[in-house]
Amino acid sequence: MNGVEDSAVGSAVFAPCVADKEFEDKLDAMVSKLTSEEIEGAALTSYVYWQEKEKKESDQQVLDDLRRTKSRAMARRCLVGDKGYVEVALKRLRSTLQFRKEMDIDGFYRCFSTDDDKYQDLQKGLEFSMSTGMQVVRGHDKEGRYVQLITAKLLIKSDSDHGFLAQTLYNAERAIAATERATGGKYEKMYPVFDYKSFTHENNLTLSAAKGVVFALRDHYPERVQRIYLLDAPFIFKFFYNLLWPFIDPDTRKKIKFVSGEEKEKEFKDIFDEEHAVPCMLSGGKLTGPHDLKKYLAEVPFDYAYDEVVKS
Repeated sequence: MNGVEDSAVGSAVFAPCVADKEFEDKLDAMVSKLTSEEIEGAALTSYVYWQEKEKKESDQQVLDDLRRTKSRAMARRCLVGDKGYVEVALKRLRSTLQFRKEMDIDGFYRCFSTDDDKYQDLQKGLEFSMSTGMQVVRGHDKEGRYVQLITAKLLIKSDSDHGFLAQTLYNAERAIAATERATGGKYEKMYPVFDYKSFTHENNLTLSAAKGVVFALRDHYPERVQRIYLLDAPFIFKFFYNLLWPFIDPDTRKKIKFVSGEEKEKEFKDIFDEEHAVPCMLSGGKLTGPHDLKKYLAEVPFDYAYDEVVKS
């Protein structure tokens, strides 16, 4: 499929058709309706394109080629997610570009690597929301899809709904960027993994905060999630999950999996190597201990996981 993974689980009914001429014709028609500004915005959903554009001496031909391929990739994800309905997919794409402006996703890319005062509020907000280490990109599967690890017991109860959404999308964008870098764009999906060990009712999100994340992923991140794992979730969380269930779209529901105890070894041993797994997934996982937030935000490149050695 032009170097991009087939859609899994959620769009399985459409997957056999995504490489055929009918689909490509629909994709061409969709892209032809985009303005130059929309094509640029769609391309900027790729961190690789953003990096190339930020270079002081970027090769114009390389930049033009990347703009074309990365904007088309976003259009493809929308079209697959919307089962080939061009107008629906086009509406989703345009809505997503507006959403990304409102959330300042471009600011996510640069706020910890610049002294520009205009990013100060975003930086401070993310630092507060992530101060307990609740979320981090850590580990990847054998094919290079990265893990967004969310440790539920570390929730900051005083954080706002927007603060929780911002830190969730910040880490999702990092996991997506790391996957793009590590696989050369072959794969586009990542794993949100929720660790519920030692979770109590005091660690529950507000329903409004949870709905905010569900709606954002549903509406603006089509074909970006490989599978969502909920690890060792206690009964009290499952009650909250049942409240949230009606707001989760059918495609996403198919990707959610509860895994507990010894089931985790069976589930993950063939997907992840211990070297690139956290212990809450595999008991022998080598990515142990808490992470240093300052290092993660200011020193580890945006498209790398916390524990990775950056190759020069």
